[in-house]
Amino acid sequence: MKTYFDNGAAMEFSNKGPQGAGYTVRIAKEGFSYKSLNGKVDADVKFAEIGALDLTDYCSQNSGYKVRLCDLNMRDMSLPELNIDTIPCDDAHNIRESKPLLIAFAASKLGAEFPNNLFSLDAELGETPGEQRLRLSYGVIIGASIR
Repeated sequence: MKTYFDNGAAMEFSNKGPQGAGYTVRIAKEGFSYKSLNGKVDADVKFAEIGALDLTDYCSQNSGYKVRLCDLNMRDMSLPELNIDTIPCDDAHNIRESKPLLIAFAASKLGAEFPNNLFSLDAELGETPGEQRLRLSYGVIIGASIR
């Protein structure tokens, strides 16, 4: 899967909120870092250590998403939820930070050959309450009740 990040490029976003609140997030091919400006959160995580990204409020509002990180066993990584896309963009759906994070994470799981490797790929996609674990296995999405 070709992405903007393939040749060492990175994206960095900085949002300054009121009274010292805010954060900086840097997204690269191998992982991302998140640092709150008040010093309460400092995360530097490799995508290879992450089993899933859980974005809350992503489908129900236009800005201000929380990211919860799950380890390879789909358990909470013991990091606080990370706030991203906190500043609305001209009454539009603000995915300026979350979209590159999701793309870089997906590319790390699907590999450089995707989609040409679709029918040989066996990758865990994440977990949902109803499906438990979801996998992309040899061209088929497999869950507890779907195949």
